[in-house]
Amino acid sequence: MKRCWETVTVVADRRTDLGFVIPVAVFAMTLRVPGGFILLGVTGAILILRRGVRFRRTGLLGAYAVCALTSTLAATIDADHNVSSYVWPALCYGLFAAAVLLTGDVADNMRGLSRGLIAALTCALGLAIAEIATGFRLMALGREANQNLQLALNEGRFRTGSVFTNYNDLSVALTVLVVLLAGAALFAPRDSTMVKASRLVIIVVASGLVVVMGSRGSLAGLLLGLGTLVLLASRAARPDRLTNGRLGAVVASSLVVVVLIWNSPYVQDNSTAIRERILDNAVHLMDLDPMTWVLGFSSVDRYDGIAASFFAETLMNPHNLVLELLLGYGLPGVLAATLAWCVLVARGVSVTKPRDWQLPAYTAAAVMLPVIGTVPSSTLPYGFPQLLTLGLAAALASAEGLGAAAPGPESVDHDNDADPHDGTSDQSEHPRLDDRAGHP
Repeated sequence: MKRCWETVTVVADRRTDLGFVIPVAVFAMTLRVPGGFILLGVTGAILILRRGVRFRRTGLLGAYAVCALTSTLAATIDADHNVSSYVWPALCYGLFAAAVLLTGDVADNMRGLSRGLIAALTCALGLAIAEIATGFRLMALGREANQNLQLALNEGRFRTGSVFTNYNDLSVALTVLVVLLAGAALFAPRDSTMVKASRLVIIVVASGLVVVMGSRGSLAGLLLGLGTLVLLASRAARPDRLTNGRLGAVVASSLVVVVLIWNSPYVQDNSTAIRERILDNAVHLMDLDPMTWVLGFSSVDRYDGIAASFFAETLMNPHNLVLELLLGYGLPGVLAATLAWCVLVARGVSVTKPRDWQLPAYTAAAVMLPVIGTVPSSTLPYGFPQLLTLGLAAALASAEGLGAAAPGPESVDHDNDADPHDGTSDQSEHPRLDDRAGHP
């Protein structure tokens, strides 16, 4: 009787679990529903209160804590309390990350995040195609007086924005979509023919649109992400040939190519010069108030006001993810975020036999963040850095919980009779890619 009652309780708990709100919140945030990041924070708080917390070590939450602390101190010192404060995004994304990583089943949470993100990006692609076909621009509706926005959305028939403010920002979103779906295509081979065909169509259309619209930063990020996936897939197939050491040599040698491309006329043009001038001007503003190097500018409004007073009629949006973090959270925030990113990427790349497509997909997406982070005027409001690093952290936590990720060839136990769920089964000859995360 007691066992029966426990079973009923477990079933009831599962039916009343609020995990379904994760994809809904991510979908709304990615499609830029007003107050999207606040919805993420509310979702995180509700899940934490409903489920309780299982403490696990994760540097990502530590990075959010540092950013929240520096921005809070900046707001307090400057007496700058407004809705554009950098405190609120840090708190909301931190709460959502805590809910995904520390409550419930991490694998289920990760699946919800992936479904919401991919569904929203696919909808954005559909809207973009509709805009190209009709010539109508959704973001221009009700903003006829904003001449800059009108120009940005009407630079050409194929240069559209969908739910984003210009074709560059849309290209970043499509790049993320392509890399995630390409990861699923390479590491989830057991999907149905219909799913594979649908995924391939989306990949071709989205990547083609990135090329046609001509966003160079997005195209570079796309090539980097796809190249990373190819390397990870090659090593998963033959880990004895492409070891971590050899993979490091490939990455090091590719840096030479990156330097050559960076110094080529294709990259070094007026757009690059503008970004360099913004960086120089922002550093000058921070030198005028050294405390901003430690705590940041406390709010977007405060930074915009100071920038306008010194550099009137000059473009001062960051156009650089690192600079954006520096302006909002100071050097401590930049260092914490960079350290968390480096650790997550290194751990993701070191997995030789991923059993879930999301681990290599989010690894590749995180690798390209420094590149695509130079494309939009401001990247953090779109949530791509936060959601992609969270997806990678959740994928790693899920793999460790399943005992399914092998951090290197030396960690694989070649006992064919071992339990396949205890992390010791032999995967060297019969790798099984677990696509239980569902179809993207």
